[in-house]
Amino acid sequence: MLADPRAARVVLAPHEIAMTGGSFVGFGDGGGPAVQAPLPADAYHAPLAPRSLAWAAEYTADAEVRRLQAAVTSRQHLSRGMTILDGVGLAVLRSDGVPERAAVGVVYGDTSGHRHQDLLDVQLWLQGQPFLSDLGYPQSWASRVHWEGHWATHNSVWATIPGLTTQLAGRGRVVRSLETEGLQLIEIEAARWTQDAGHWQQTVVTFRRLLALLQTDGEGVVLVDLSRVTGGDEHFRLCRGLEGTLEIAGAGRRPRPGTLAGESTTRGQVDGVAHPDHGGLAWMDDVEEVGEADGWRGLWRSRHVADAQLELHVLRAHGARAFT
Repeated sequence: MLADPRAARVVLAPHEIAMTGGSFVGFGDGGGPAVQAPLPADAYHAPLAPRSLAWAAEYTADAEVRRLQAAVTSRQHLSRGMTILDGVGLAVLRSDGVPERAAVGVVYGDTSGHRHQDLLDVQLWLQGQPFLSDLGYPQSWASRVHWEGHWATHNSVWATIPGLTTQLAGRGRVVRSLETEGLQLIEIEAARWTQDAGHWQQTVVTFRRLLALLQTDGEGVVLVDLSRVTGGDEHFRLCRGLEGTLEIAGAGRRPRPGTLAGESTTRGQVDGVAHPDHGGLAWMDDVEEVGEADGWRGLWRSRHVADAQLELHVLRAHGARAFT
């Protein structure tokens, strides 16, 4: 088996999903070492044990594995550029630098076990601070279905389908990618899938998501995020940003009773929601609706790090409604 050239990929791939040198793309039951707090100063990302990596370098005799082993042994970062693992559905965009100053991860694969409804979930890290992050492994199996594993708690897109209830999400593929100085871009198309008698079936819902990471002259970065949804009934776009305060400019806000699942629902009331897919929304109360506007700006301020801010520039689709 180790003579197979693919054996080296088993060793290299876990290191290729590192973001800003100290975390990794969180997906399914695998979450990063931090959710909203910044990483500790010494958070070198080395997913394989030193002994395993040494054995891999010896028995595969692969030059890249040996280079990786030497770097990990001396705790040196490697220049990685863009990573696309299309077979499993993971991609990472990275800024220049070693380790990179900023990274964007996106998840677009799916399996039938140990996965969440995280199709097209996006994560953003800058200088060791998560700005868009994944909740990771459930704090309780009682909360997994309607919280950590639910589509509504991810930075993603979704569409409900009348009569369809499933904990599966779907999968996608890369349509195009671009890597040039100061810019990395990827576009992914995906579809909701379900299972019938053990057979995978594609639904009528399809997605397109384009992400572009732009470096700036300052300390920050710009993430362009365009999403398109076709098919189904209701279309959703979710953004779970920094833990802290959200200020909105260019549009008013008015309180709305109930939860995001409906004005007549109370927190945790998952029975009786308009669609089974609304279960996660029923746990989100203290709702405000953003007033009608052609577009609005928001500013998230972290309660963990004083100078960590996430600025939003939102383009409103015709007829869309926005809630916080």
